[in-house]
Amino acid sequence: MTISNTTTYSFQIANIYASVIITIAAVGLIANTLIIYIFISDKYFRKITYNLMLICAISDAVSNISGLISNGMLLGISMNQSYTMGTVCKISGIIINISYGVSIFNLCLISIDRYFVIVRPLNNFYRTNKKKIVIISEIFIWLLSGSIAIPDTVYLQSQDENEYTSMCDYPNMTVSVGVYLVSFSVFYYILPSMAIIIIYWRIILFQQNYIRPGQQLQQMQHATSNKYKLVKSLISISSFYVSATFPFFLVLFVCGVTRTPMLQIQRSNPGLFTVCMLSLTTANNITVLSPFLYLKFDGNIRKRFHEILKNLHGTNKRGS
Repeated sequence: MTISNTTTYSFQIANIYASVIITIAAVGLIANTLIIYIFISDKYFRKITYNLMLICAISDAVSNISGLISNGMLLGISMNQSYTMGTVCKISGIIINISYGVSIFNLCLISIDRYFVIVRPLNNFYRTNKKKIVIISEIFIWLLSGSIAIPDTVYLQSQDENEYTSMCDYPNMTVSVGVYLVSFSVFYYILPSMAIIIIYWRIILFQQNYIRPGQQLQQMQHATSNKYKLVKSLISISSFYVSATFPFFLVLFVCGVTRTPMLQIQRSNPGLFTVCMLSLTTANNITVLSPFLYLKFDGNIRKRFHEILKNLHGTNKRGS
C-alpha cells in the first residue's frame, strides 16, 4: 500500500469516526434541549435542585455543540488542511472537561442541599442564606472548572502534529503533565465522588433511623414522600455518573503516576489500549447519557415529558 493510499485510508477512518461522534452529539443536544425546555416551561421545576440540574443540562448541551463543531472540523480536514488535529483536541477537550466539571460539582452541590433539607432542616444559617450560598458556590464551580481545564491548552495535543488523523493525547509526558493528570483526577473525580457518596450515605442512614414525631398530616406525609423520591432519583443519577466515569479517571490517574502516554500503551498493549479508549468514549459521552438518566430516574421529569408527547400528538391530530 502506497503512502498516498495509506493517508486516504486514514482520512476515511477519521471521517467515519467523526460522523459517528457527530450523530451521538446531535442526539445528546436534542435530548438536553428537551430537558432544558422541561425545566424552564414548568413552574414545578423552579426549585434549587432542579435549577442546578438545569445548569448541568445547559453545560451538557454546550459540550454537545462543541462535539458537533470540533468533529465537523475533523471532517473538513481532508478538504482544508489549514488547521491540524491539535486544534480540534484543544477546543473539544477543554470544553468537555469544563462541562464535566460543572456537572459533577453541581451534583455534589445538589447532594449538599439535599442534606440540609432532609437531615438539617432547622439549620438557620443555611435556610436564611440558601440562595446566596448556591449562587456563590455556582460561581466558584465555573471558575474552578475553567481553571482546572486551562492547562489543556498547553498539554493536550495530537499524537503527531503532522498527522491530521492522530488522536488526542498527552504525548510529552513530563513531570508537570503527570502531576496535572493526577491532580485532575483528584479534583474532578476522587474528591467530588467521595463527597457525594458520604453525603447520600448519611441521608440514607437518617431516613432509615428517622421516626416521625406523632401522626403527620397527609400533606406533610406527601411532601416527605416527594423529598425521598427525589433523593432516590438523585442517588441513581449520581451513582451512574460516578461509576461510568471511574474507568476513565483510573486510566488518567495511572497514566499520570507512571507518566505513560496513550501512544505508548497503543504500541505495547493493543488490548489495554482498546479498554482505555472505551473508557474515554464513555466519559466523553456522559453528557449524551445525562438527559436520559433524568428521564429514567426522575418521575416528575418523566411525567412532564409524557405530557409534552401527548400535546404534540394532539396537535398533529388536529393538524391532520
